[in-house]
Amino acid sequence: MHRLVIALLPLAACYAETTSPSTDFDDDIATLRFEIDAMVGAAPQGAMSSGIVDAQAWDLLRVNVEALYAAAPREVVLPQGEDDIGMLADPGAEDYDADALLELADAHRDSPDSDHDLLFHVLFVDGYYVADGARQPDVLGVSLGDTGVVAMFAPVIGDGPLSRFIEQTTLVHEVGHAVGLVDNGVEMIDDHLDDAHGHHCDNPDCVMYWLNEGPEDLRTYVQQYVTGGDAVLFDDACLADAAAAAGA
Repeated sequence: MHRLVIALLPLAACYAETTSPSTDFDDDIATLRFEIDAMVGAAPQGAMSSGIVDAQAWDLLRVNVEALYAAAPREVVLPQGEDDIGMLADPGAEDYDADALLELADAHRDSPDSDHDLLFHVLFVDGYYVADGARQPDVLGVSLGDTGVVAMFAPVIGDGPLSRFIEQTTLVHEVGHAVGLVDNGVEMIDDHLDDAHGHHCDNPDCVMYWLNEGPEDLRTYVQQYVTGGDAVLFDDACLADAAAAAGA
């Protein structure tokens, strides 16, 4: 149950700004469902190993989503097998703007609308994000406002030794935007908005910090936190906002 996009994507941003309160923490939502579609050559690195789905592939995402909704637990539904990751038709483009990504999502979405499900439709594309007609070579992923659509850009994520963690950390960051964190639909309890960089946290240790959406800085973040065993990547301020939104 997502609202419509009501603002355009700003240049090179990883989210679309909204102006209405988030309903993603409403009591009637019982399930957080992730539908995953990928182009050939852009399959989730954390999900595929020698052609099969790694049972621990989505652990980082699951732990962080469950932390966000700890005050009002929901069932989190993620792919359990290779057949759960859909084939995303490749239109032969190298670049994708917001409209093209939404068209892909509309063409491939399988999950039905439900007042009791919150759907995140994640597209893994073999291409780059485009904003204002210009390719954004450093954008790892983008959350398309209140649509629940998240796009991940495989060429930017790369295929290095840390790419699996970079990919999943990016997805955590974009889900944070999708649910409205950092004053983008979810009200802040204490001010932690980085005014200079839009709806991002001012804490560099938080996954919602603005530099943690770029390849080089995110690689450093992953080395310091994810591989060091820190499973929950949202800081206390973001978690407090989520808890308050859930009525805690």
